[in-house]
Amino acid sequence: MSVGVDFDTVLDLHRSLLEGEGQDGALTAFLAKARRAFNANAIALFSPDAVGSTDVQFLSQGLAAEQLATVAQWTHDDPWINRRLAMRLPMDTGMVTLGSSYLAPHELRRTAYYSDCARQAGIFHIGCVLVDNGNQPGGLPRMHFSLVRPEDADDFDAQTTTKALQLLAPALRASLLVRRSRAWQSQAKASVIAALDGHPVPTFVLGVDGEVLFANHAAQALMRRSQHVRITGGRLRGVFQLNAHGFAAVLASCAANGASRVGLWAGDGEAVATGELLLTQSQDIRLRSVWPGMAQVMSVTVDSLASVKDRLQAVADFYAFSKAEQAVLTLCSQGLSPDQVAVHQGVKVSTVRTHIRSLLEKTGERRLADVVGRLTRK
Repeated sequence: MSVGVDFDTVLDLHRSLLEGEGQDGALTAFLAKARRAFNANAIALFSPDAVGSTDVQFLSQGLAAEQLATVAQWTHDDPWINRRLAMRLPMDTGMVTLGSSYLAPHELRRTAYYSDCARQAGIFHIGCVLVDNGNQPGGLPRMHFSLVRPEDADDFDAQTTTKALQLLAPALRASLLVRRSRAWQSQAKASVIAALDGHPVPTFVLGVDGEVLFANHAAQALMRRSQHVRITGGRLRGVFQLNAHGFAAVLASCAANGASRVGLWAGDGEAVATGELLLTQSQDIRLRSVWPGMAQVMSVTVDSLASVKDRLQAVADFYAFSKAEQAVLTLCSQGLSPDQVAVHQGVKVSTVRTHIRSLLEKTGERRLADVVGRLTRK
């Protein structure tokens, strides 16, 4: 091969592409390295058929801003592309054109491309490989990798440069496919997160063992304004009345049944909140593409806080609680045990338990915690 483009150099370029995994920085570094290897004054990787845009997509080295603007403006009218399209000549992926097989300098001088582009951008000796012809299902738009030398420089050596470009083209295409896939994943993640953040219900994406992978804006607001959602070491360890053990049981139930629904309640002595926890094993491929380790999606619906006194009076009127029963329920909603209620009221524990049984019978509930939950139910 010509000076600076030996076999080891091509292998090094090939390796830098594959190891770069399509990162923009790696592609830029590759272009700089390839420019030196091919002794080109400019080098560009571009698509004149940018997806979803009329703009030319460019990665380049050696082109000043004004040169790049000129090339971008005229690439759609590239005479070589137009001539091949007009003559229905094949444009196969991996095809290499150099020097006069592209367009000789005297041909460039007779075209608007030369007068308005080549002269300004210094493009005379051209080497090009078609990285992708844009016709393959799931492929890229039409992508060109081009080398340029000025008018007073030697043309590219056909044999050695062709072999080098043919070796590099598959690695370039693979690198660009990875780059596009990463861009699509980034766009998909942004779209999914925007959709979840726009949801008014507090929503958590959970991994294994309650690891919090994501909490939407409503969930973050709930955590800021109350202590009813408890996270330790990045894992959810309590929700309202559910402690770590209780929440672990809910996770296990969801894993076994695909979903789990639990009523919630919590009180702080002045106000009471109730709600509902819904835990599901979502199979949404969009969510799993963003969070591969996702195990469950949890939503928490919370009623508005209300004073215990106002809610208790409404519930007491509805179920015809006695004054003694109301007093017991108020103290229990503040977290007191039956023994503590008895001491507070100056009565026997058996009397308190009698009132609790009456509360359960009147409301049809089986647990005192569920009676407390009725304090905010309409």
